[in-house]
Amino acid sequence: MSGSSWFALAGVVLSCLAFGVSFVAYRLQARTAKSDHEKELADQIDAIQSQMAKLGPASPSGNPMATIANISSVNAALQALLLRIATLITSADLHPDWYQNLVLVRQQPFGL
Repeated sequence: MSGSSWFALAGVVLSCLAFGVSFVAYRLQARTAKSDHEKELADQIDAIQSQMAKLGPASPSGNPMATIANISSVNAALQALLLRIATLITSADLHPDWYQNLVLVRQQPFGL
């Protein structure tokens, strides 16, 4: 074999090695992105639970206008969170676990 054949063979081996390394890097990047999306979903579920905690029991002697304002505020926040979660689930192709599904189903209005 001549010198140019050895260089060509070394180039082929090097390019195959580069392909393998890039494929491993791509898989690691995809795995990291998926775990980031799953963490974001868990954070959004926690935000829903904290919003629901703001809805304390309504006292009959309390200010009804303040109660209505609090409920409206929590409702608007929950709607925004649910829209964000729906977008995240569909764009990242996530599959929420049973508890996350339970929290999300309890927040959706009937008829949807």
